[in-house]
Amino acid sequence: MIGVRSMDTKAIERATEHFAGLIREQLERVERMKKGEDWVDYSKIKPIIIGVCWGDGIGPYISRETQRILEFLLKPELESGKVVFKTSSPAISPISRAARPEKTITGMCFKRGSSRR
Repeated sequence: MIGVRSMDTKAIERATEHFAGLIREQLERVERMKKGEDWVDYSKIKPIIIGVCWGDGIGPYISRETQRILEFLLKPELESGKVVFKTSSPAISPISRAARPEKTITGMCFKRGSSRR
């Protein structure tokens, strides 16, 4: 039986160094993004509006489950009013038209704070 003791410590050290390098790169990337002109400090926006673009085909199923998961993960923020969901039908959606591609993540269109509800 091969145990943990027989693992190559050098390989573990290389993997640890590699992982540390990835973390450093990502932290540097975040700092560069913060300096960009379109950086949004979401801690200062109330409410944060998450627009759900339902799509067609399997889109509604995926969007519904995605929203369900986000509602679970963001429960305290939803209850406090920090986060609000806005849903839209697939036909002519003001949310999908307003969302910029770089702010869109797998069927969820993230939009900067808006007075429209």
